[in-house]
Amino acid sequence: MDRRTKILVSAFAVLVGAGLVRGVVYPTWIQPLLTIDERIVERQKVLDVLEAQESAVQQARHEYKALVARVGSFDVSKVETEVRDRLNHLIERHHLQDAAVSPSRPVEDRKTGLWSTSISVSATGTLESTITFLKDLAELPYVARVGNPVLSPVGGGRKGPKQDLLSLRVPVDLLVLPQNRVAGSIQVAELTHPDTYIRHQGREYAQIWNRKPFSEYVPPIPLRATVARTVNVEKGQPATLEGAVSGGDGEYTIRWSPSEGLSDPTSLRPTVDTSKAETKTYTLTVTDGSGGTSEAVAMVTVREPRPEPVAVVKPPEPVPPPPPPGPKRWPDGRNMTIAMALLRTLGPERLDEFMVYNKQSKQTNYYKVGDEFDGGELVFVHQRGGVVRRNEDYYVYPIGASLDQPVEAKAADDYPELKSAADKIREIREARQKAMPAPPAAPEAQPPPTEAPVESGRKIEDAKTEPELEVKPAEDANAKPAEPASADEKPAESKTAKPKRRPSRPVTPKKQP
Repeated sequence: MDRRTKILVSAFAVLVGAGLVRGVVYPTWIQPLLTIDERIVERQKVLDVLEAQESAVQQARHEYKALVARVGSFDVSKVETEVRDRLNHLIERHHLQDAAVSPSRPVEDRKTGLWSTSISVSATGTLESTITFLKDLAELPYVARVGNPVLSPVGGGRKGPKQDLLSLRVPVDLLVLPQNRVAGSIQVAELTHPDTYIRHQGREYAQIWNRKPFSEYVPPIPLRATVARTVNVEKGQPATLEGAVSGGDGEYTIRWSPSEGLSDPTSLRPTVDTSKAETKTYTLTVTDGSGGTSEAVAMVTVREPRPEPVAVVKPPEPVPPPPPPGPKRWPDGRNMTIAMALLRTLGPERLDEFMVYNKQSKQTNYYKVGDEFDGGELVFVHQRGGVVRRNEDYYVYPIGASLDQPVEAKAADDYPELKSAADKIREIREARQKAMPAPPAAPEAQPPPTEAPVESGRKIEDAKTEPELEVKPAEDANAKPAEPASADEKPAESKTAKPKRRPSRPVTPKKQP
């Protein structure tokens, strides 16, 4: 083979080898080795999708089994019979009247294999029993749909025994599930059929019948918020905002603004921060469940504490001397009784006295006006009793009563003569005390006598004596008031003591105007 042919053969072999490497070796062995990480990522994505689909299928299987368990059977006739029995039981439980349960003919969906049937319920009852029946009906475990209930008053709005009764009509649609290839074979006997299925949690159905829609309308009380208008405290002292709410529907939402400085802005009685002196206004906003709003404003003034007053030390007041001991009441007064009153006239004088009998010692004593009597002074004697002055008070001692039961003269309404005599004696004594002259002052030192001036060779003496003073004898403060004299008796002549004359002393004559 010549040289040219060898070159051509070699070139052709190189081209064939390059083609084989590019077309077979690189795509088959080299490229997979270079892109192995990317291929792993793509396969992982596909795997995730498949796992998600499998999880969804498993979840669907569990849900389908749960629905089959709630229905309880694949037989539509059996399910319809069970639902009718449950409805009749609920009607009896809630005391509904004139009830009727009417099922319709079951219908099968050829495409899905589902069986559907409808049951119509009609009954009569109160609003409360009707609402609770609908609540229990909605919680039946079957795959059912409760249609829109129709409620209408039986009494037509008129008053009477049926004014609160309602007529109820409600449809119930049932579904019965078939066997499914995806869910697999399901053994109904192995499933647990629940008694109820809660669809409405946390609902207050009592609010419906508590509103009493068939009763007479009573307008609600307007919502009103009130607070103490002003709060005035010293710095550092506790302070509280006093809020109150009335009216509305009772579901209140409390809010204070601004909330800075308050312990709880949502409370009616929050405490206020009084750490610094300032004046601040707070607004109370109350909102009820119906959307009504009411506001009230309070002003809080925190002032600086007032300086404490300087204590003034007063000298101790002198203790007055104790009063002189006076006569004490008789300790044996419960055994002593005023037996009689003796009213006598002895010449110009009158002698009125008591005869007091001591039933324990069997002794009889006599006491006249002016004598010490039961810790006081006997000042008046009468046929019905006497009057005794003890300190500055007057007491009445009735005839026949024991001495330990005196009656205060102010309250002696049962003894008008004695009460009147005590009042007169008190008036006379007070008048005499007011009329008594003041005690004489100490005599002043007199200057030595000086000779009068001499005119025309002889001494002029002017001497003037003071007028004579008539001194009346002081009347006895303990004397009783004189009784009126009879027509036959003459009044006794009053004897007046002869006044003493004070010695005259020379005085300087006053100039005549």
